[in-house]
Amino acid sequence: RPQSYQSWLQRRNRRAATRDCAAAIEVHAPRRDSMSALPGAGWAEPKCCVVCDREDCEDAAHSGVAPAKEKDAPPPDGVERLCAPRSSLSDDRTYRVVRLANGITVALVRDEATDKAAAALCAGIGAYSDTDAAGLAHFLEHMLFQGTKTYPEDNAYKQYVARHGGSTNASTSGERTTFQFDVVDAAFEGALDRFGRFFVEPLLLET
Repeated sequence: RPQSYQSWLQRRNRRAATRDCAAAIEVHAPRRDSMSALPGAGWAEPKCCVVCDREDCEDAAHSGVAPAKEKDAPPPDGVERLCAPRSSLSDDRTYRVVRLANGITVALVRDEATDKAAAALCAGIGAYSDTDAAGLAHFLEHMLFQGTKTYPEDNAYKQYVARHGGSTNASTSGERTTFQFDVVDAAFEGALDRFGRFFVEPLLLET
């Protein structure tokens, strides 16, 4: 029945368009109470395209930009708020995206259903960048665990995380190297401090 099928198709497309619009609105206008405990709560969010989420979108086919929310608190020095990511209507987590002064883009996620805190860092370099010797990127991944200037003990980071009910992992692929950990909430700041120092003050000692 061509006519019935065409009517069904039109109804389906209308429902899909409505669902996409609602998702965009929800992303760009998060509930204030759900963001109160998240870093960056109250900062002005930039004007982002309601279709592609880009701040500099000039596509005439898109419906324009969502209005920026009013700024009622300044962000910390060196932190810039970016457009929030699009998410499913069934996703009850809350997101913030920021750019630090050193150029690193950070996604902050609040998930009230989880019983741990976690962090990960992805560096845009991997095994394909090995030049002098195969396996150099993977070797460096393991070397970062061998102490930093602030925490010089071998495996101090892993031991701290393990003592606080957490786990660590890392991986090297062709184009990326990723480090991650999870830990109980109370120990998150200590774990993050040890984790972050991998990338600014590793010892890389000969043994």
